[in-house]
Amino acid sequence: MSRLKASSPSESCVATGRSGVSRTTVERESSPELVQTGGNSGCSSARYRDEVRLAGAPTLPPKSLASYIHFFFAGLLKQGQTGGIVPSQKFLVEKMLSPIPQDFSGLVVELGAGSGALTLRLARRCPLARILACEINPVLASDTRMNLARAGLDRRVQVVAEPAEKVLGDLQRNQTGVDFVVSGIPLGTLDRERALALIRCVHRTLTPGGMYIQFQHSLLDRKKIESCFNGLRTVQAFLNFPPAVVYFARK
Repeated sequence: MSRLKASSPSESCVATGRSGVSRTTVERESSPELVQTGGNSGCSSARYRDEVRLAGAPTLPPKSLASYIHFFFAGLLKQGQTGGIVPSQKFLVEKMLSPIPQDFSGLVVELGAGSGALTLRLARRCPLARILACEINPVLASDTRMNLARAGLDRRVQVVAEPAEKVLGDLQRNQTGVDFVVSGIPLGTLDRERALALIRCVHRTLTPGGMYIQFQHSLLDRKKIESCFNGLRTVQAFLNFPPAVVYFARK
């Protein structure tokens, strides 16, 4: 799986200085080909955002309107995959990420990334972590990549448009240690056997002591998770729309 490369912005960053004092300006260019990312030419998306911020110019919003529209229609047309018509809100995202230390430097796997609401917050909150985000819907996966690039957070995040079972299976075959699996996959829309198979796959992928974090909109799947994990607690997220419950399961 290849790592995402940030798309090139249509601005060039120019720094000038006199007597040790630097001044940053942003010059608009008519041709986007004048700026390349990576290597020694042009400006990376992260450097671009830093210099724009110093210049006092507004930065791009972290998520585009198109990504919200795509999520809405995915929720209407493919509810079994998406499970809702609006992305998770900040209150729910913060509860889900609370067990992950901010200085965590291992691998976090996200299942059902949608358009990247949790992915973006995780990348900001844990700057040392490596993140593998899985979203089976290719349109939403593309939106997640775009939103990460717009926010300058794409360097440590890999987004794959593949089924969760395949992603987890590849990690197991490669013996990749995973300490946290964070999931927004709507277990309630899966039949019992498929839901149990996914939960078992998560359990096998986690290292001893690792944690499976899953949000749902009901407690109907509690027994399925308890059948694989001994330590389980739930936390309500009433301020989310619609209200949700978060499962924290320790291996």
